[in-house]
Amino acid sequence: MKYTIPITDDKTPFTVFFDMDCVLADFYTTMYVMIMQKIYLNMGDSCFDSALRQKVIDEVNRIKSENNGIFTVSDVKDKFDQSFIDQILEVSIDTDDYFYALLPLRDGMVQLAYTKEICDNNPHVSMAILSSSGTIKPQSVTAQKRLWLEHYVEPIVGCDMPYYFTNSSIEKANYVTTCKDTLLDDSPTSINAWINAGGTGVLWLDT
Repeated sequence: MKYTIPITDDKTPFTVFFDMDCVLADFYTTMYVMIMQKIYLNMGDSCFDSALRQKVIDEVNRIKSENNGIFTVSDVKDKFDQSFIDQILEVSIDTDDYFYALLPLRDGMVQLAYTKEICDNNPHVSMAILSSSGTIKPQSVTAQKRLWLEHYVEPIVGCDMPYYFTNSSIEKANYVTTCKDTLLDDSPTSINAWINAGGTGVLWLDT
């Protein structure tokens, strides 16, 4: 998808904030590979204990049984038990540098470059990263996300764009200062909180 940033005669400063996971970085494909290769198929070195491995295998098989034997990336997002994803993250954040290993999403990167061009031509518009580090090893997550942004984002926008990290999606709304401040985010929770705080929320749907 693409969001067209409205530029009008009103030169009130505002910021376009980008979420990272599922907007710029492909969280669920990486999780799918982790589930299928390291746990379900037991390929390569694995540090997942047998109890978690069996729970994950049972969950994959449950979804397959309801889905004509198919298990896809979208199933990880829409059907997979979130508590298992959290347990996988608990292990893989440190052992696999999970968030640094995420691959970039094309649409998000195109939007990033487009927004940079808008900012360059309109000094009252700025851009920033606004991402939640969550509650599972947040210091490690933040460190890995910073490295990811340095690797994938800074070559597009330079090193001057600020990065902000919160502990939860709802806390992102604290960054709203004007109704024109815009958040691009895949989470309805983030978007609803942002809009309720008076900002402009865009629910990002990766295509």
